[in-house]
Amino acid sequence: MLPNPDPEDEHIRVFLPGEEDLDDLDEIDEESFADAASSGYRFPDAAFASLERGEVHATDLAGFADLARKDLPKIQSRWRALPDDTRETAASLLAELAEESFELDFSRFFVLLLDDSSAIVRQRAISALDAQQALTAKARLIELAKTDLSTDVRIEATLALGTVARTIIEDEPDGEDGEDVREAVFSILSNPAESIMLRRRALEAAAHFPNDARLDPAIEEFFAEEEIGARASAIFAMGQSYRTHWLPTVLGEFAHDDAEVRFEAARAAGALGDVAALQGLERLARDDDAEVRQGAISAIAEIGGKPATRLLEKLQHSAEYDADIEALDEAMFEAQLSVRLEATEDGDDDDEDEDDFF
Repeated sequence: MLPNPDPEDEHIRVFLPGEEDLDDLDEIDEESFADAASSGYRFPDAAFASLERGEVHATDLAGFADLARKDLPKIQSRWRALPDDTRETAASLLAELAEESFELDFSRFFVLLLDDSSAIVRQRAISALDAQQALTAKARLIELAKTDLSTDVRIEATLALGTVARTIIEDEPDGEDGEDVREAVFSILSNPAESIMLRRRALEAAAHFPNDARLDPAIEEFFAEEEIGARASAIFAMGQSYRTHWLPTVLGEFAHDDAEVRFEAARAAGALGDVAALQGLERLARDDDAEVRQGAISAIAEIGGKPATRLLEKLQHSAEYDADIEALDEAMFEAQLSVRLEATEDGDDDDEDEDDFF
């Protein structure tokens, strides 16, 4: 998650529904925020009125939802006239609010912000795009990933291109519409002059093109790096490639000293979907690190099937932490659903009552 704007900024006052500051963003009254969008705004005059006073009102920002295409030039002109710090605070808060509320569509506004003069605003806007919005803005994201003056923006754009690649491959397995994305991420990945973080994100995006001959050598290169983050990205790419020849390598990383590596190994094992990973994932589901445990539990559910269901039931009996118990409950539902779907596809329902699964 991107850092929140500073509520103590001397030039800007931030107003949240029911909150005094940004410390408890997860507790924002979503209903109040959604109500603001349906209160008659057709053009976000209320938002601009407060922003021009140096005040950022969350409920007024709801006026940037569901914008009409004809209003965009006027909105862009008025937005650009605001001070940088005001735009940055508003964009950061709006990105967080959009994540909290699923009823409001800010897609046109966030795409508009991709051309903002502030790198912070561009970065926040990219982070707020969902899969379909990112796909719509594909050409602009490629441009930002390759040429933006801010490395942070390039990193965020490259991360978004991974989402675009996944969406394209899921919709069209031949991936012809993703050729421009493929070449963009591989050009970044193959350039040693680029920052390691940018190249890591490029590798993660490139993993969605497993048939490209350049991928496996790149994964091997990053896996051999001493920098832990590079190794973690390589393991992530192994999983996202869905190439089962990486499974032994992934399983070998279950015992790595670094928690980030173990977490990515668990996640990759889930993506590869082989029951051979279940024994090791059982150990990781009892790891000292909470994120590793959560990752392992999710991976078991993703593998699915009856063996995974039995393992999750076993873990439920020994779970000690509330977060693990909740994660196991969700994972059990997902794994049982996969069993049900497999039985339906095989035509072998065994006359089981639905309650036995749910």
